[in-house]
Amino acid sequence: MRCLFFDTFSGISGDMTVGALLSLGLSLDHLRAQLATLDLGGYHIGAERRLVHGIAATKFDVHLEGEAGHHHHHHHDQPVGHAHGHRTFRDIRALIEASGLDPRVKETSLRIFALLAEAEGRVHEKPAEDVAFHEVGAADSIVDIVATAAGFVHFDVRRAYVGPLPAGSGIIQSQHGPLPVPPPATTELLRGFDLRLGDGVGELVTPTGAAIVAALATPVTRPLPMRVTGVGYGAGTRTLADRPNLLRLVSGEVESGLEVDEMLVIETNIDDGNPELYDYVMERLFAAGARDVWLQAVQMKKNRP
Repeated sequence: MRCLFFDTFSGISGDMTVGALLSLGLSLDHLRAQLATLDLGGYHIGAERRLVHGIAATKFDVHLEGEAGHHHHHHHDQPVGHAHGHRTFRDIRALIEASGLDPRVKETSLRIFALLAEAEGRVHEKPAEDVAFHEVGAADSIVDIVATAAGFVHFDVRRAYVGPLPAGSGIIQSQHGPLPVPPPATTELLRGFDLRLGDGVGELVTPTGAAIVAALATPVTRPLPMRVTGVGYGAGTRTLADRPNLLRLVSGEVESGLEVDEMLVIETNIDDGNPELYDYVMERLFAAGARDVWLQAVQMKKNRP
């Protein structure tokens, strides 16, 4: 079974994820063809090979047209001054649904965006539908998310995993004024994931990066039994003093037999039930979908069975 491991030693952003997928062998032309089915103009995409601390990586860029000098590299997840800067999740969903994207790419893109909208909505006490993406609604984030979904579908990734993420530190400027790192929406998105607090300087996990991980990856803390088949490096925009600003995506095969299934065990102590009821209760529990039902005799307080 094909799986991907997000090795996030320098965090994760949308453009780093797309860069790493390109580095793994996703073709830029395939991305252009998928993105062309979206009714979204005013941008073009490019990718270049770049050496980061001696490691060959791919830097993916969304160039927004009509910006200063036309080739201005737009820093991801920062406020945008152009007309598309205020799309709501409702608008973005309609845009993706109306597109000619592969149905699986649509579904994956919408899952990532929905998580982003729900997280922002919880922070600002707004319904997800009405969340306006000032910072991430711009063309570049739509492109990053749809391109990531296209890569996952292209490689037929069945499972993705992520280790502990560096939380970064400091204060960043946002649409809403100064915010702590990680910002509130990112923190919401990473509930249930392992964060290394105080690890790294500045914002290492962007909201888009957090939404990608939350939608696609399962957190793991133990090593995965996986046979490595490929490695891709995606470069970030900033230069970091203490580590290479790269996302490493490791692709591999895991034995299907090693798939983890999560089971919920519900148990209760019955103080003084008539044992003749148990047969009936067991039948009803199996009918309701239980995988297994068992009874265990125990002695409780006052030695009651």
